[in-house]
Amino acid sequence: MKRRLASILAAALLATFAVAPTFAQKITSFTRITGEARTYEKVEFDIAVNADFTNPYDSREVKMEMHITNPSGKRQLLPCYWESGRQWKARYSPAETGEYSCYVQLKSRKGSSRSKSLRFTVEASDHDGFITEAGRWTLNFDTGKKIRGIGENINRDPRPGKNPKYTYDYLLPKLSANGVNFIRTWLQSSTYPNEWRWNEGSEAYEKRKAQWANNTRYRDPIQRLDQIVELFEKYNVYNMMAIDAHGSFIAGSGWDSNPYNAINGGPCEKPGDFFTSPEAKARYKDRLRYLVARWGYSRSVAFWEFWNEVDNAQYQGTQVIRPTIPSRDIADWHQEMATYLKSIDPYGHLVTTSVSHRLIEGVFDMKDMDLNQIHIYRNIDSIPKLIRTANSLWEKPYVIGEFGFDWDWNNLDHSIGFFFDFDLRRGQWYGVFHETPIYPMTWWWEFFDERNMDWIYKSVSTITNRMMAAGNATFEQVPVKTSVRGLESYAVKCGEEIYVYVVNPLFERAYRFEIEVGGADAADYQIEEYNTQSMKFRTLETRNAIDNQKITFSPLTIMPWDDRIYILTPKR
Repeated sequence: MKRRLASILAAALLATFAVAPTFAQKITSFTRITGEARTYEKVEFDIAVNADFTNPYDSREVKMEMHITNPSGKRQLLPCYWESGRQWKARYSPAETGEYSCYVQLKSRKGSSRSKSLRFTVEASDHDGFITEAGRWTLNFDTGKKIRGIGENINRDPRPGKNPKYTYDYLLPKLSANGVNFIRTWLQSSTYPNEWRWNEGSEAYEKRKAQWANNTRYRDPIQRLDQIVELFEKYNVYNMMAIDAHGSFIAGSGWDSNPYNAINGGPCEKPGDFFTSPEAKARYKDRLRYLVARWGYSRSVAFWEFWNEVDNAQYQGTQVIRPTIPSRDIADWHQEMATYLKSIDPYGHLVTTSVSHRLIEGVFDMKDMDLNQIHIYRNIDSIPKLIRTANSLWEKPYVIGEFGFDWDWNNLDHSIGFFFDFDLRRGQWYGVFHETPIYPMTWWWEFFDERNMDWIYKSVSTITNRMMAAGNATFEQVPVKTSVRGLESYAVKCGEEIYVYVVNPLFERAYRFEIEVGGADAADYQIEEYNTQSMKFRTLETRNAIDNQKITFSPLTIMPWDDRIYILTPKR
């Protein structure tokens, strides 16, 4: 009888295990691994699970979220990311001091689980927080501090054929020491691919993996991006992360290895399907979740940029004269993704996208697009007019995300380096004297390092800092003209000081000319001249007269291809 009963029980137990899931859906541990917690610094958590899932990047199958209650009672929801095996992570940046409570929740198709609650205390730091607003002239922080973005593009660590020294480790300390505070970088397939990693086993993934394996310094693009974000924080440099680039969606180019391409197991038969396919949209939203979960904590992340030059994808580069992807599809996609991204980002990072030179109807008008951005090459002297026109058309800030004397790699030559240098210089000063929160950013970062042009950022930051202090971060453009036709002149009033920029693009010197500038509200002014290249100031003994809020001063001389800044300070 006992033997029979034992057999029955054994059979029942076997039947029970036969129908049970492989794993119970359970969070087995939730621990804070960061020691002291301070405002606007990373607080990291390890999460161990006993759960059954196939694709941890598919939030429809499984997702982890951290629920946070701030000292003020405010509640936040933070996406978490899968690390490896049964390990997940959460990275959080607190904005308040005091005691926090939090827990994580696992949701999957096979069940859910909630962790125990954790408490931790946050002390104050001296950080200014996140950039949460882009004004017409400045980028504005949580704390109220304002800056103007000064910097350039750094697309990636050393590119093929370039000097291997050109890493972020080499460039950031040099640039930061010269006043740079803003960098634009790319996350697309050829730079720091994160989505490509999700297609492990595919031909495209294995190809990219092999490329990175040949990099003896950095074996993994995801971990390398962790390091880069930490470098940005170390040197107080802010970042615009361009998530995708047009090349990855151009047939015969990057589209062949794109994970969204059907030949690589993706949901899209052609590039245009990316903007309309429900499956492609779902995958992309999961990519955005991953970005927020892994790097959203960082105060150095200023903008999420959906696209680099999406118009080139629309037109398939320069191969066609008419768009192959409807503008409406692109605009609707941007609206959907901007709305979604802002709904999952607890830090309120700003959102943008960029075009090369063709506008896409509807994109720049979106309220959820915090910044409009275009790129311009060869016609650098058009930047002032372009900024003024854009600011009159759209009620939002406008930025030149890339610019240069030429866009063509084949024309990059030190024999004509002077022209590249001149356009870099005046492009920066155009930014200083116009209504834009980030100055135009050059694309040719290696070339200008070879030419020892870092000093231009130091020069620009010197004047920028003085303008910010004089006007308490307020700016007013005022009318200005010179007595020499062909000279360019621009003027801005900051507080009581008036700043005038004059550049001579002519082949002859401008001799003994005069400047008339508006905004004068004092009886007399001291006039300083700033040499933008030597970075030296000198007080001028000039004739000046004030009439009807206009001040005229002379005589002045400026050589060909040279520029000067004049600072007018009321005498007391």
